[in-house]
Amino acid sequence: MRCPYCGGETDANRPFCRHCGKRIDSIQVEPVPTGQTGGERSPYGQGRGNSPAPYPGRGRESRSRGDILMIVIGVILALAAVGIAVFILTHMIGDGTAVRRKESTVTAESKKTESKKTESRTAANGGAESQEAGTEAVAPSGDVTAEPTAAPTETPLPALSASYSCGSMPGEIASLFKIMITGGEASSELHQKEGIYDNSPQMVYDGDPVTSWQHGTEGNGTGQQLRFTFNTASVRAICFKLGNWRTPDLYRQNSRPSRMRLTLGGETVDVSFTDNMQNHYIVFNRPVPAADILITIAAAYDGTDYNDCCISEMELYAE
Repeated sequence: MRCPYCGGETDANRPFCRHCGKRIDSIQVEPVPTGQTGGERSPYGQGRGNSPAPYPGRGRESRSRGDILMIVIGVILALAAVGIAVFILTHMIGDGTAVRRKESTVTAESKKTESKKTESRTAANGGAESQEAGTEAVAPSGDVTAEPTAAPTETPLPALSASYSCGSMPGEIASLFKIMITGGEASSELHQKEGIYDNSPQMVYDGDPVTSWQHGTEGNGTGQQLRFTFNTASVRAICFKLGNWRTPDLYRQNSRPSRMRLTLGGETVDVSFTDNMQNHYIVFNRPVPAADILITIAAAYDGTDYNDCCISEMELYAE
């Protein structure tokens, strides 16, 4: 028999062609008609001659699988290319937006800074045109007259006044501290013949009520003055022991102030006293900053035996 693939003579009992080696045992071979050579007939149809027939089914299946694989690879590559392109475009757009935002912020800040500089230059030049940094200041239209700024007004202090009490200490003095008097002088002082008593103005702040200042001229002491100095303080109250406190009899026998004018810190206040051998308290309506006090005796109670006007003690109190 002839091999349907190569046309060579082979044994019918062999499963493979001895020439081409292809399997032929499963192919039914039609007998060759008489008078027709094997080369003139194709087992697969007319007009083929001795052309070998393809291996049934295998060529088409291989080509089909290869095409599918190529299509899949092409799709994968296309998707990868699209993803890369999207990634690059996204980052380029994001970077461009960030740059534009940064440039906008810097431009806005620069405009604000330049505006502040322009305002400062305009104010310094009184509204004149400014040529610096390419900025032109606009001059105000019309005649503008700047109103003068009113100076802050201080609240005036109330007029100095004083309250008077005799006997027990007022409650206002309890929280105050005592001022140390550092010096004193008087328009006159008494020098007794015996010389056993000191009647100088220092006796007014020596802390001893037995000693006293006594004036040394004619009259009952009206018009006499005493000045006492101390470290600057806000004086708020004064305590007087008026008259001669050595004994109650000497208190009545000597004259003592009934009215005074007190001057301290450039301010003046008049006070009156009752005729009692007790503490006399003067409390001002507000603190008075001062470094000295001038006492002027405006009037006096007459003594039964002597016209010597006396003051035994004085204490100053400050806040």
